[in-house]
Amino acid sequence: MKLSSKITQRQKDIILIVGASILSTLVLVFSLLASNRIVNADEIGSPAFKIYAFFMFLFMSIARAPMTLSRNTKLNYIRNGIYAGVFLVIAIVSLCVPVTVLSYGIIGGIFALTLIANRIIKLLDHKSVRSIITNCIAILISVLLAFVFFFSAISPEDMEAKNLVLLLLVVIITISLFEVLFFCFSRIKLKAMSKIIRKTFAIETLYGLAILVIASSFIFYIFDPEIASFGDALWYSFAIVTTIGFGDFVATTAITRIISVILGFYGLIVVAVLTSVIVNFYNETSKRDDEKDISEIMDEVEEQEHKQEKK
Repeated sequence: MKLSSKITQRQKDIILIVGASILSTLVLVFSLLASNRIVNADEIGSPAFKIYAFFMFLFMSIARAPMTLSRNTKLNYIRNGIYAGVFLVIAIVSLCVPVTVLSYGIIGGIFALTLIANRIIKLLDHKSVRSIITNCIAILISVLLAFVFFFSAISPEDMEAKNLVLLLLVVIITISLFEVLFFCFSRIKLKAMSKIIRKTFAIETLYGLAILVIASSFIFYIFDPEIASFGDALWYSFAIVTTIGFGDFVATTAITRIISVILGFYGLIVVAVLTSVIVNFYNETSKRDDEKDISEIMDEVEEQEHKQEKK
């Protein structure tokens, strides 16, 4: 039997997502290296910092390329073209200009304007209510960032170069981290998963676990002299439920030890049972019809149950 040498669309999407996530990870790594150089060594104008900044902006300029190949819309080409062009120019400029409030105020302002343009184009491309709200919030935050950077460039005496560059790096670190998480979880069908979670009463179960953790924390705080505050008690309860066991706090009285055992067993049972139920439910619904999307199957299950309730 001859294997097909053609790459399916699914395989192509996975390859492109992996490529985009790797590039976003590189942006995250170099931005962390640059911020570490400032915080620990205080070498804001050093050659090492400039090299880190150059590679950070360089990888930002090509990070959108894989996703452009997977979504061939005109607006997507424009959006990613703006990204690539702006950050490529910034990468080159970051090597040439001195690290001052004026230079990085302008770079930060252009960066914020790029974020604004990106979100405006997204508004034109996605017209759902959730997308409109999300993009409008992002635009407002980006406008605030642009104001801070451009105001710093106009009035350099109001902010030190170190603080301004750290602000820019923190924004880039946050965005790149969320992009990495988005790419990693982009293959998960959130609509289907949310329906399965509702169907298996996972939210209610976790809510009960949260109530037990809070109630147990009050008991630890009241009855154990080794736990000085409610925050410490909550931290101790979290360590028990997640079976991490840091060892920084221990139960010393009989009642708190009994509650610790109950909380530990309950946490193990909830995590084990809940995980197995969700996985089995997903597998069972998938076996019913491999050709159908899991979310469609879940819609059919809910519709059938609704009809039975009416009868």
